[in-house]
Amino acid sequence: MTHVRLLACRRAGATVERAASTRTTEQPGKPPSHQMPNSKHATAAARVRPRASQRKVQTRRILAERALIEAAEELYARHGLDGVSLREIGAYAGSANNSVVQHHFGGKDNLIRAIFEFNLVELDAVRAQRLAAAEAAGLLGDLKTLVETLLLPIAQHENSQGRTTYLGFLLAVQQGQSISKLRDDSDHIAPVTRRLITMIRDLRSELPDGVFKIRLAGASLLFFSQMARIATDEAPEMPRNAVMDDAIDQAVAVLAAAYRPRAHLRST
Repeated sequence: MTHVRLLACRRAGATVERAASTRTTEQPGKPPSHQMPNSKHATAAARVRPRASQRKVQTRRILAERALIEAAEELYARHGLDGVSLREIGAYAGSANNSVVQHHFGGKDNLIRAIFEFNLVELDAVRAQRLAAAEAAGLLGDLKTLVETLLLPIAQHENSQGRTTYLGFLLAVQQGQSISKLRDDSDHIAPVTRRLITMIRDLRSELPDGVFKIRLAGASLLFFSQMARIATDEAPEMPRNAVMDDAIDQAVAVLAAAYRPRAHLRST
């Protein structure tokens, strides 16, 4: 799924509403333009009709893909990556076609990537706003501020139904495969997120690359777990904001912990 299509999916609802409310107005006293005996106009109209038809097809495709993405996100968040079939995802999205996911995405791996990138585009925009505010406040060198900028938008991110299912989806992905691999492959559509991770890396420059990646993954997983737990807890022991603040502190602690390499000696 290309960057353009990802953005189109996000904006599809508003686009369809605008298209439905927009109509071509005719001047009073004149016949409708399609009835005017003008060969130039007729030729132009003939060219416009196929374009309009193509736009309708494209809009239907975009809306179908968005429905599949949000259905898969919700089901993966509930049941895990191995707990739901592509056929079940299609049915949950309202399609009677058993192969609708394969038609639009090719398979499960591409669907997972599409969910990740679909949300990443919007999260990157939110992170850009938070990063600009941090820069204005002179906090770009503060590890906690950068970690908040990276993780808090995920906890606050909602789908078109107002549900925070993306958090559960990320937790399912983290348990089944590497989010860092998905993120690395999606750098081109999330420049702010890439910059943010680089800034966090620079603050912990004494960590070897492998150790930093493990710590970032561990900090993220810890945060996802805490936030997913309170999302399903009907009687939480702490207010949501308090749990969120504590989860951020724990994630920062993972990244900020001193690195003490140890030599492992083999017994002889």
